[in-house]
Amino acid sequence: MNMARLTRLILLTLVVASLTLLAACGSRESRRDAHFERAKKYLAEGKSAEGIIELKNTAQIDPKYA
Repeated sequence: MNMARLTRLILLTLVVASLTLLAACGSRESRRDAHFERAKKYLAEGKSAEGIIELKNTAQIDPKYA
């Protein structure tokens, strides 16, 4: 494998890895928000155990949010 081809392969790998990480960041916030909304819903319905579980899930994703 020549040097130019190897350089392109490494660059492509880095770009794909960067895009994957960026996509994961957005979904992390979405998952956090979904858990938090479910927690509020469960607590409003009087389902304390389920609400607490969802709050713990929220805290695992983003400890500063919960």
